[in-house]
Amino acid sequence: MKSNVQERVRQFTRDVLERSGALVDWDSEDASGMAVLPAPVAAALRCPEDLQLTDQPDGQGHFCANLATDFLERVQPLLADEPCVASLRIRDLHLKKADLRSAIERAFAWENARVTVTGTVIDRTEYHIWYFRTTINSEETWEEIVRVDLNSATDVVVQLPDVSEMAQVEPHPQSGSSATRSYQTAARQAATLMQTRSAAFLRKMEGRIERDRDRLKNYYDSLLKESEKTKRRTAKPMSEQDKLAKRETVRMELARKLDELDERYATTAEIAPVACISLEIPVLIGEIQVTRRKDSQLHRITWNPLTRQLEPMRCGGCGDQMFAVAFTDQTVEPRCLTCARRKS
Repeated sequence: MKSNVQERVRQFTRDVLERSGALVDWDSEDASGMAVLPAPVAAALRCPEDLQLTDQPDGQGHFCANLATDFLERVQPLLADEPCVASLRIRDLHLKKADLRSAIERAFAWENARVTVTGTVIDRTEYHIWYFRTTINSEETWEEIVRVDLNSATDVVVQLPDVSEMAQVEPHPQSGSSATRSYQTAARQAATLMQTRSAAFLRKMEGRIERDRDRLKNYYDSLLKESEKTKRRTAKPMSEQDKLAKRETVRMELARKLDELDERYATTAEIAPVACISLEIPVLIGEIQVTRRKDSQLHRITWNPLTRQLEPMRCGGCGDQMFAVAFTDQTVEPRCLTCARRKS
């Protein structure tokens, strides 16, 4: 058991270093190996670029891949930018007995094509459950973990139940598709969710900066009026030229203070992947034959047994999800009504 754990630690070390751009020469059965690291990786690990690897502490300063040492703490900087990925599956789920013909006909509206449901088949599909850390920095910080569930085959966004509450879930070491395939769609959806959920925070920041702007303007207006008053009856009144110079000085100082205020309240947004769960489940697929003028194409519509719903189709133009579907000429690809009208 101990040797098996150590072999997995060696493999983990090779994977982490190679994903970071290093060249690694370390056979799975050898106690030591070599690696050539890019300069940023060497700096993060606090070690030379030509690195001697070992799986046992040797007192010679070599990089030791052993859980009994500070190994995990040392490699943590290389893992900070990588999402954790878990591959799971559900072998069996209850699927509808009847075909999907009537359900598809009720759910979808076909705008410019003749559509025939040709059959229903059982298939297996991977869903990617992404977790993103979303952060908005201003005078204060707003932060939230956002979850995005996607059908990896169609890029359609769904809402799955909590995986931790599914008793049928088991590890799936041979995941069929890479989680990175759905990353761009998931990140865009996370950005949309971040914008929605942070709306109250952004309104609060906008209210504060407007309040502080008004206070600055009122202060400098009062300062200017006070400075132009003649404090003594015998004092010589300010000339128009002096008044203009005073006003310009106050205006420039106010502008500087407002710029400082804008800088203090400047908003930056960050989205970082934290984890991704790849969940493979059995689904029902409704196969539809779409005929547009003289052209025809076969499409697939998914019925998800976890949500017990048909999933929408995805517009090939803007990426929106839809149940009212138009199709392009020749390629017969799905489009939302907005994209279809824009094309025509």
